[in-house]
Amino acid sequence: MLFTLLALGLGVAIALATGGRFHHLAGRNFRLWLLLPLAIVLQFGLESDGVPAPFALLVVSYVLLLVFGLANLRHRGMWMVVLGFMLNGVVITANHGMPVRQSALTAIKFRGEIHEVKRHRQKPSDTLTVLGDIIPVPPLDTILSFGDMILAVGVMNLLYNVMRPTRGEHAIDATDPTDEPVEPDPEPADEGDPFDLDRLLPQGEWS
Repeated sequence: MLFTLLALGLGVAIALATGGRFHHLAGRNFRLWLLLPLAIVLQFGLESDGVPAPFALLVVSYVLLLVFGLANLRHRGMWMVVLGFMLNGVVITANHGMPVRQSALTAIKFRGEIHEVKRHRQKPSDTLTVLGDIIPVPPLDTILSFGDMILAVGVMNLLYNVMRPTRGEHAIDATDPTDEPVEPDPEPADEGDPFDLDRLLPQGEWS
């Protein structure tokens, strides 16, 4: 989750640095957008004590994320977000949680126990372990999957595109009254020169 949040912040920073604006993001039409916050709330809430059927709620959260992504594939970058969700969701569903490789835990010097619904230490019976949490990132004290990395790149790509103006829209800041397109004043027609010959002769020779 931390890595995804960092990707989110980096995507916003890149978009703003290259001319993107938040008001362009607000103007995008995301279908079924309520599924996104609902899925996030489920993933945070399922780790609480006393939650019934937490693993079922985890699977439901990934289904909601996939439905949201598929409904908005027309946005550039969303396909990578969907791919990241799908890879993580498949390995989690197949193994009743995300398997975490022991060598990756050693690389980040983690010696405790994993008490999460979403993750567990990799077991011999786990399948598709290449899609599990196998990529240690010691500076962040975390371990990533290939799905996490694809998801992060997709989030940055998506934000970069949706925060930029659409085709034909001038990239101006609507909050800045000085940042407006200036159109040149039309030159008045010269009724004494209907064929615009004055433009062809040196100054002063047409009268």
